[in-house]
Amino acid sequence: MPIYEYRCKSCFLDFEVLYRSFTENRDTQCPDCKNYDVKRKISLSSFKMNRNGSSEKFSDSSDIGRNVEEKFKTHGVEMPESVRRTIDDARGGQMPKGLDI
Repeated sequence: MPIYEYRCKSCFLDFEVLYRSFTENRDTQCPDCKNYDVKRKISLSSFKMNRNGSSEKFSDSSDIGRNVEEKFKTHGVEMPESVRRTIDDARGGQMPKGLDI
């Protein structure tokens, strides 16, 4: 589940939006001023590559979903049980149904 960063062109607020899949398409609204004139920012990657070119982030299955968990915690929002189950399933090797990546 990707998390995209945005900047509102009206009030200049930087904010994040959690999407259910990479292909989800919706109008994004500033949570502060409710303006739809927002621009998606280029974000830093949430994983790193090791010397042989593979992702260290997923070499340990407990890392799957860690970024999502941290974002919920950072924003003081309780993680929905459905998101918790999806992360736990992915850590167990089961990809979420309908995830289009």
